[in-house]
Parts: sequence; C-alpha cells; structure tokens
Amino acid sequence: MTEEPRQPGPGNLPPEPPTPPPSGYGQPDLSQPGYGQPGVQQPGYGQPSGAAQPGYGQPDVSQAGYGQPGVQQPGYNQPAAGRTGLQGFDPKSVNPLDWGIIAAGTLAFLFSLFSYFTYKVEIAPFSQKVSVNGWNGVLAPMATLLAVGAAVLLAVHVIGKVRLAFPVRLVVLGAFALASLLLLLALFVMPGNDGGATAAALGVKIDKGHGIGYWVSLLAVLAGTGLSFKRFTETGGTLPARS
Repeated sequence: MTEEPRQPGPGNLPPEPPTPPPSGYGQPDLSQPGYGQPGVQQPGYGQPSGAAQPGYGQPDVSQAGYGQPGVQQPGYNQPAAGRTGLQGFDPKSVNPLDWGIIAAGTLAFLFSLFSYFTYKVEIAPFSQKVSVNGWNGVLAPMATLLAVGAAVLLAVHVIGKVRLAFPVRLVVLGAFALASLLLLLALFVMPGNDGGATAAALGVKIDKGHGIGYWVSLLAVLAGTGLSFKRFTETGGTLPARS
C-alpha cells in the first residue's frame, strides 16, 4: 500500500529556521583598534570606575624628588624653618642655677599674697591682731615687681631662647640686688603709723611686725641675688670697673 504524499497545509508546514540575532548583539566590539590582540588593553578596561582618569588614585609625581629615596618634600613632617619657642624644649638644657633664679622670683610673688605686715592694736583691756599682704606701702610692692620682672626676663632668655639687645645677666642681677635692698629697708619702714603721742595718751598701743610672707620673700630675693651673681660671673660677665 503506497503512501500518498501529503499536500502542504496549515498543519503540516516545516518549522522555520531560527532568526539570527542582530548584528553585534552579544559579541565584542571589534571596531576598536587593538581589541582582541594580546597585550593590548583598552583604556580603563577592567579597572575600577574612575581609574582611567589621569592621576586618579595615583600619587602626584610632578613634584621634584617624589618617590626618590632620601628626598623629602619641603615642610612634610618637618618643623618650620626658624621656628623658636617651647617646641622640643628640654628642661635639662637650662642650668639648675637659672631654675633657682626663676624659682626665687616666683616665690617672691606667691608669698607677697600672704601675711606680710602684721599689726597688734592694744586698747586696755582689749587687743586685736591684723595683717596685710605685700602689696601695701611702697617698698614691698616695688621689690616684688623687680624680682618677678627679673625672673620673667631670665626665663624668656634661657627658655624661650630670645636674644635681647642688652646684657640680660647684668640686668637680672641688678634687679634682684635692688629688690633685696628694698626688702631690707621694709624691715624697718612699714606702711601705716603707730598713732603717735595722741594714741599713747588715749592708751592705744600699736605694735608692728612681719608675717611669713615677708620672711619667705626676703630669703627668696636674697637667694636670687646670690644665684644671679654666680651665673653672671660664670657666663663671663664682669662688673663695671670703679673709676
């Protein structure tokens, strides 16, 4: 029995071949020069975003000496040229006697705030004690200012490394010597009065004295004078010759 050939119809049409994809779809772009050749890479291809930009993520090598051993950029991790002051200051670089002079002026100021002059007022049968600090009268305040000024001047010279136009050691010595003289005079000349004959006639008696602030200040200023003289001679200073 022979099989008759089938006539073409809607139900027995052969399948159509698959439609080829558009030109270039899913295929690399071969139009760029050097693509697909070994050792040739497109700019920025396979690199993180922005890497193709000039200088991105790369050090600035335009500066002279960058990346060379022993060559460092000016100012990088270096102190400014000519910088002075307390940066890198070593306390051991200052002579211990100079520290003593600075301490003498500091003590003179601190103890000027303590009981400096004392007064005992007696009115029979009562008595009362009062005291004032060292910023009363004339002699004590002047002596304190001289001692403090000398200490500050020396600190600026030996700690701050400031060079001044006058002989610092001689000025410091003179200031402490004058302060010592004024405090010795304050041992006898004190601010205030004792009331005189009128107070005595009324039975009022006023006794003057000196407190702890005066005595510590006097010792500190005398010590500062001695240390200043020693450092003055050690550093080559000579007192003016007598005519």
